[in-house]
Amino acid sequence: MATLPKQQPQVQEEEQDALVEIDLLQLVQAVLKRLKLCTAICGTVIICGLLYCYLATPVFLANCRMLVEQGKLNVTQIQDVYSSEFGRDSNSRRDFITTQMKLMTSEHILARVFEHFEFGKMPDYATAREPLKVLEKKIELKQIPNTSLIDIGFKDPDPEFSARVTNYLAQEYINDAKTRSTGFSERGLEQLREELVTMEKQRFETIRKINDFKTLHDMLSVDTQTNLLIARLNGLQSSLVAAKQSVAASQASVAAIETWKKNGLRLDSIPEAIQNPTLTSFKVAKIQALSALIKSTQDFGPQHKTVLTQRQIISAIDKSIRDETENSLISISARLEEAQIRLKLLEKEVADAETELKNLDKISDEYKVLDDNLKASEKAYQLVLNRVAELQISKSADVGSSGTFQIIVPATPPNKAAYPAKAKIMVILALAAAVVSVLASVLLELLDTTLKSRQDFEKNSRLPVFGEIPFASDTEKGRADYVCYDDPKSAVAESFRGLRTSLSLSAIARRAKLLAITSSIPHEGKSFVSFNLATSYARAGKRVLLVDADMRRRRLTDLLCGENFKEQGLSNLLADSVSLDSCESLLVSPFEDLTLKFLPSGPLAPNPAELLAGDITKSAFEAFAKNYDIVIIDTAPVLAVSDTPIFAAVPDMSFLIVGKLYETQKQHLSGTVRTLLGVNATVIGTIIQQSDKVTGSYGYGSKYGYGYGYGYGYGYGYGYGYGEGSKKKKHVAWYKKLFGRG
Repeated sequence: MATLPKQQPQVQEEEQDALVEIDLLQLVQAVLKRLKLCTAICGTVIICGLLYCYLATPVFLANCRMLVEQGKLNVTQIQDVYSSEFGRDSNSRRDFITTQMKLMTSEHILARVFEHFEFGKMPDYATAREPLKVLEKKIELKQIPNTSLIDIGFKDPDPEFSARVTNYLAQEYINDAKTRSTGFSERGLEQLREELVTMEKQRFETIRKINDFKTLHDMLSVDTQTNLLIARLNGLQSSLVAAKQSVAASQASVAAIETWKKNGLRLDSIPEAIQNPTLTSFKVAKIQALSALIKSTQDFGPQHKTVLTQRQIISAIDKSIRDETENSLISISARLEEAQIRLKLLEKEVADAETELKNLDKISDEYKVLDDNLKASEKAYQLVLNRVAELQISKSADVGSSGTFQIIVPATPPNKAAYPAKAKIMVILALAAAVVSVLASVLLELLDTTLKSRQDFEKNSRLPVFGEIPFASDTEKGRADYVCYDDPKSAVAESFRGLRTSLSLSAIARRAKLLAITSSIPHEGKSFVSFNLATSYARAGKRVLLVDADMRRRRLTDLLCGENFKEQGLSNLLADSVSLDSCESLLVSPFEDLTLKFLPSGPLAPNPAELLAGDITKSAFEAFAKNYDIVIIDTAPVLAVSDTPIFAAVPDMSFLIVGKLYETQKQHLSGTVRTLLGVNATVIGTIIQQSDKVTGSYGYGSKYGYGYGYGYGYGYGYGYGYGEGSKKKKHVAWYKKLFGRG
């Protein structure tokens, strides 16, 4: 017999970095294989989202829409266009809107809102380190795209309170903008208008007296001799007008103070007091001190030294506020008294001048006094009128240059909560759950190290694949293991004929008469392949000997001879209890119509490896090779026990490795190849046994306990932990089913 070559493809010892490759079809398969996991992830996320939407406190957002428009610059010459902001209108408007949005939440405006609504008494603000920052976070500003409209909103669980805070904040911003642009209050301008009406009445009254005096005395002009005295009187009248204007302005301020007192309002909130920067600083300091007091009281208790010190600081600040307010009011009252005294002095001087004028010429003096009063009234009226006009023009000019600030739509209590946005949250969570479930499936697929394709077998073994055997279900006779005999026209039987053809066309396999069928670990179908491959060769007219060399498991012996078969077999031959010449008596003919002989494993030996390592093994299998066309040996798994590598010492012994799709691990297959090549075995190729996970049925082996993941019961005890002779179905844990690995 010719000697088979020993040169085989070498498997690299170092682990090769696997390329992470997954196409769309594999992605879909990975997701479908772990559909329960994806459903569990999506269901959990959606349930959590529903619980959050149901339990979360609703927050309302009342919006106030404002028009915040940049001032327009009127130009009269073409060069003014290039020297103005006209050419940078877009950028200028964007910067202007951004600036105004920053000013809406500036510290002094927030301080007024904070104080007006007494936020310091609320728990969220009382314990905050920076209460104004907390208040600012609840204010939402949004510019309507491509417009000068800004929506101001305040977030709060109470919709009515949200609307009130929003409107107050918007109005405070408008007042602050006007104060910054004009430099005077609306109340002062209104007071001047009232004084103008009074002076106009006095002016008409003086004109009426002059007309009556002229009519009474039939007088047309004033004596020139009284010009000097009248000039002096004019100066006094001018001073008197200025004094009256000063008294009127001071009286307006005092009247405002009295009004605030009558209404029970706080004096430190009067516009004249608010404009005091020192008073504003004291108020901000008081807010910060109150927050620190509440925090210290919670941390240390009301009698702690720190708390007492904070209270003293607040008392000192309150006293400073009162003192500063009082100083502002005293200053206003002092100005009024000073103006009144000056007015009285001027009135006395005017009276003296008038008396002196009367001494010159009673009639002429009376006329001149009336005429001078008219001129003084006219002048005073004109001065006040001009002042009012100047203020109006200044106000209009400032509004045009600094901007237009107006509430378009005031805030109203909303009917629907703005947060949480349930529909948006559920859509986002559903999409996120879908993405996470797909990513989890892909990750588990990438972490799955089982062989999933013919390319995986060739890549990890560096050996050719001679055939792919479909998963076999029970035949009409109920014997899945006998598929090649019971159903020779089936796809499984056809695959074995294809395997037989592939072996006959291979230069190495064609000369191999001793063919050892093995696997990496149990449950991979080597016994099924051995038996049906032998049956296929026998149907082709070959003289075939099938040997059950898996003496620990006895799978083929139990299948072909019965589980209670106690006759002699291979173990007796190797133990030299039966001579090689009489070994024909050990053979069994499973089928009368086929030239197939079967050598059972014999009684279970305590030391199968030692029996196989004996000298009889070589001579026995050499004799088998001479007497039969082909000898197929069902051997033990390579990684489970050390029996199979011993056959490498038999001359002309060739090995075929059976692996199972989606069950055989990559490292197991490569480890099996390394083990066999390490003992100089002739490994000619691999055979792929498809798993029930590929076909979706449970097929052969489920009834007979063949061992493809359903009760193999191997019983080697060499670290694999299979119970001996177990015929029960293996329990698959729930988490393995969930992750698609059951």
